[in-house]
Amino acid sequence: MATDENPFKRFCPKVQLEIQRHYPPNFKVLTTHFPTVPLRLNATLEDTFGFTLCHPDIRKFLKNIKYLSPKTVAKEVTYLPYTATQSDQGVYVWHPLLSLFNIEVALNEYLQASSGTKQTSLNYLFSCFVRLSYLESYDVRTHCIPLVHSAVARSVTSGSNSDLGEEVMKMCRMNFVSERATLPQTLEFLTNLIGQLSHEEMCRIFTPILLKFSEPFISNTSPDVIPTCHFVPYSVLFSVARIAQLFTSMLLDFRGLTTPLDFEFKTILGPLFRVSPINTYPSHFKDASTLTTSSIEGMCGMLNQRLTTLCEVAHQTFKPLFKHNSHSIFLWLSLFLKRNHPRGSLGLQLRTNTFQQTLYATDGMGLNVTTLLLKFCQKLCEGKLVSKINSFYCLIENNSSFESAVSRIGTNPSSVPVPHILELCKESKLCHCEDTEDLILDLSPDFSFPTQLFHVTHFALSVYYVPVIDTFINKSRQLAEIKDILPTLENQPLLKATYEDLIGSYLSLKSHLLSENLVQMLTQFCLFSCDWFLFLTGTKHKVTPQIACIPEFYLSNVLEILQFLSATCKDTLVTLQPDYSKFIQFSTVFLNNSDLILNPHKRGKIAEVLGTLTHSDNDTRHFLVSHTDRIRETLQSDRMALRHFLPGLLKVFAEIEVTGDDLEFEQKFTYRHSMYDLIELLWSSAPFKPCLDTLCREVLDRTYSTPPVLLKFLNALINDATFLLDEGLSHVQNVAVIEKLKSGTKWHELSEEEKNSKITELGQETRLARTMNRLAERTIHTLVRISHETPQILTIPVQIDSLATMLNYFLNQLTGPKNRTLNVLDREQLSFKPLDLLCHILEVYFNMAQFDTFLIAVVSDGRSYSESLLINTQKVLGVAKAPFDKMEKWQEICGKFSNTKRTLECNNISIENIPEEFLDALMNTLMSDPILLPSGNVVDRATIERHILNQKNDPFSRQPLSIEELEPIPELKERIEKWQRDKSNN
Repeated sequence: MATDENPFKRFCPKVQLEIQRHYPPNFKVLTTHFPTVPLRLNATLEDTFGFTLCHPDIRKFLKNIKYLSPKTVAKEVTYLPYTATQSDQGVYVWHPLLSLFNIEVALNEYLQASSGTKQTSLNYLFSCFVRLSYLESYDVRTHCIPLVHSAVARSVTSGSNSDLGEEVMKMCRMNFVSERATLPQTLEFLTNLIGQLSHEEMCRIFTPILLKFSEPFISNTSPDVIPTCHFVPYSVLFSVARIAQLFTSMLLDFRGLTTPLDFEFKTILGPLFRVSPINTYPSHFKDASTLTTSSIEGMCGMLNQRLTTLCEVAHQTFKPLFKHNSHSIFLWLSLFLKRNHPRGSLGLQLRTNTFQQTLYATDGMGLNVTTLLLKFCQKLCEGKLVSKINSFYCLIENNSSFESAVSRIGTNPSSVPVPHILELCKESKLCHCEDTEDLILDLSPDFSFPTQLFHVTHFALSVYYVPVIDTFINKSRQLAEIKDILPTLENQPLLKATYEDLIGSYLSLKSHLLSENLVQMLTQFCLFSCDWFLFLTGTKHKVTPQIACIPEFYLSNVLEILQFLSATCKDTLVTLQPDYSKFIQFSTVFLNNSDLILNPHKRGKIAEVLGTLTHSDNDTRHFLVSHTDRIRETLQSDRMALRHFLPGLLKVFAEIEVTGDDLEFEQKFTYRHSMYDLIELLWSSAPFKPCLDTLCREVLDRTYSTPPVLLKFLNALINDATFLLDEGLSHVQNVAVIEKLKSGTKWHELSEEEKNSKITELGQETRLARTMNRLAERTIHTLVRISHETPQILTIPVQIDSLATMLNYFLNQLTGPKNRTLNVLDREQLSFKPLDLLCHILEVYFNMAQFDTFLIAVVSDGRSYSESLLINTQKVLGVAKAPFDKMEKWQEICGKFSNTKRTLECNNISIENIPEEFLDALMNTLMSDPILLPSGNVVDRATIERHILNQKNDPFSRQPLSIEELEPIPELKERIEKWQRDKSNN
């Protein structure tokens, strides 16, 4: 028998006899007549390409085999020329003369034979390519795959595939081959295919396809289902580098975009990003006032799922685009956000103005863009890759104008750094560091993907999510106001329709703003940002060039979002169970170090947010308490927090008092109101007791050279209580006066203008009274807690007189003759609870009555204290039917006050008998610890320390003054003490 000269034999010596799979059990018969190796190879190639290299006689023999696979019989047959010789036995032996050339010829013959059939050449070649990829023989793959690629090139250049674009989209769907194609196989084939096209040909073929990207949303403003099957092939197509480049170049063609709104209606991505319940007309919540709670929850669940699907679609679509051309994508996103930046900067009234809305892209589109960026940030956050983010990104300056940078995008996008579009260098920074002024920043190489992504995401949050929070809160307030007058709307259809529209838009906004997927990503991103802020301060947690680069609005984003989410969607947070440990550590560091945040109100905001997060609502359902408890447990178990958190919190509480800016005076109460729960928690927390004891010792030892933080806090707390109680009662009295006027005969004598003025004034006084009374109640309640847990710190001379004077004054207001001026028609509307307030004040008396210094301070108050004050209070308690134990305690304390008063009267020294040098120059009272001021005046230490706590200046010269500058006069102190002893002995 002649020798088989098969050139492929050396390539596939280990190929299994695949023919056994096709032609059992007649293998012995077949191999008796024909050589085995060619049959093996032919079976493999037949499975791959769909044709055979066998001689017709062999094919005829195979067809007669009983167990031949029907699949094989049905295949089209083509063959190569062959030579045959006759052996000694008279049997013809086949010599197929296999070679790469012969296979290529056979492949071309097959393509020609199949032309005009339903199976196009590209589909066929792709199927062959997929099957070749699965072959075990590496040598066969490496020699045959190039043949497929060359066949593709001939097919493309011949122009035989007029519908090349559509064929490519079919390949991207990966649903037309019997073998399931993998994404790498598809991309390799498509990369080779598209690589055969010139740029002009590629643009001509694929531009129409890319323009159809958002086609499902162009004619339908509210699709019920996101057509994911439409976007799947695009995510595959964009994985081809040349297509990604073409698409991004189309995105960066900003010709015709004259307003920020054009990004939504005149760009390829606009229709996709504007899909939102906010932009749906009519609203999904039509006639919302008639809907049941379950119906609303069901609709919100459906919209939540839809938005999640939209986010996944956008993420899968943009993933390859970011991979191949992240710079261009960031340019498009950044320019969209920068053009719409004024919308976020506008005041709330302007943002909700219809005219202003038509100038900028909608909140729905902005929230979708933000959601997409947050989705990409998830991997960054989960990996906790804080070291991957370069903070110097925020310092890159644009030497030319902004518009010049935008104009260069269309011609040379790579020459325009994204920071030149965002212009973060112009934003107010978190803090100041002189070292940043000498930094030389280089844009080569470009900033990493994590860096770009992180900073653009924060910019997006400031432009859309945070401002939309204000819109949501405003709608919520409007609904609350309208709800009060709902009964009057029955005969006013126009107002009722306005109410229906408002509640529908409110629910639509809520369903997008608080969708579960978005809430999860927001929480994760904000906590990651806190970790990053902390990382930038270094191991010593001090000001560094890195932290000094950060725009202040980054911190505002984090604080506003965390506070909003904590107040509005605790149900979701309970499920997500976010880890707040880094936020606790970040707060501890930034509350203690004022150099890290130039704006004191931002530090106040940190404390306010912590107060919101740890606030325990008695009306909250039991399973929601775990969210607050978990945060409290984190706070009480963190080592850094146990040592430094309480001092930092108290420091901020006191320092808000003297911000030095022109913000409203009442702003500090907003911050402090949220801190009260947190302060009370820490005051009674066992893990924080060592820290609290240390702070108390600093105050009681009185060896400090600067006022301790606890002393500053107590001073601010007592000042707040005095101011708020006084203001609250004053506004209640004003309401009572106007109500009395309205119910009297003089009301009818007023003109309509005067009546309207009084009604307006009544509304203002009611709101102010409600606000002040609520703040006063929380302030005095905190004072009660402190007087219960650590009463000794309130007995120091600096504070004891202020405390006693404040308590006496308001006790007199509530129980004295003036309490009749507090009679109003609706106390609940004013949040005015006189009995509760009285009981809180009495609790402080009860807790402090164990100290003689407190008793002396109370009875020494010449402004409000009197025996009648004690009697009136007892009467009021009786009339109000106060608890018996309180009445009994008050009687006991009244006895102590009376005894103390008598003792003081017996030991009283007339001021005329006191040597003038022993008198306080400011208060004209006997000094116990005389101090010489820089101005030359002598005052008592308690007097001047109390003054410095409120105003850091010399009360006589108004020059700056600190405790370090106070000069004791021990000789004078000794003479005063000797004089007192002599008086006592006499």
